[in-house]
Amino acid sequence: HARVDALQRRLAARPGESPAIATPIPADEDALTEALVALQAYDHPFMGGFPVRDTQRRFMAQHAAAAIARGAPWTSVVRDPEDALAAVLTVTPPAESAWTYADLTIDSAAYLGFAWTAPKRRGEGLMGALIRQAVDGVARQGIEDMTIGFAYHNPLGAPYWMGLGFAPTWATWVHAPGLVEA
Repeated sequence: HARVDALQRRLAARPGESPAIATPIPADEDALTEALVALQAYDHPFMGGFPVRDTQRRFMAQHAAAAIARGAPWTSVVRDPEDALAAVLTVTPPAESAWTYADLTIDSAAYLGFAWTAPKRRGEGLMGALIRQAVDGVARQGIEDMTIGFAYHNPLGAPYWMGLGFAPTWATWVHAPGLVEA
């Protein structure tokens, strides 16, 4: 969870690229689906071994279609020169994300759902630019809080999100026999 005004201050203090940010179109649905599947595959080892189901791709395709339908400011992308997706960010409006803040002492929040950057483009500031635009868009909607779900043990993701000011709001404990000896 993070306050939108605090996110805006932190993002303003960070130097960043200014890539061309676009709203995805229906023709991007397959590429967006692949990006979401790739993100989940990357995060899987850090998420406590949740099962990857056969229906994952179908669910990601549904999420991609819904994200495209939401449009700006909720979904944005950066494209490579050859028009492939280089980075993707989806934010879910408060009306669709109540489950993310039900246990918090806030009235509503937008949910930062998926943030993916193509491996060859990481470190270029693309995600920072997408987040900056999304946070500003959320603020223009009058939304004061954002929530996020991230893989806490991800050595790239957790420091990034916590460095922006997102604080963990719940934890998942995983029993992993054999991982630690008694």
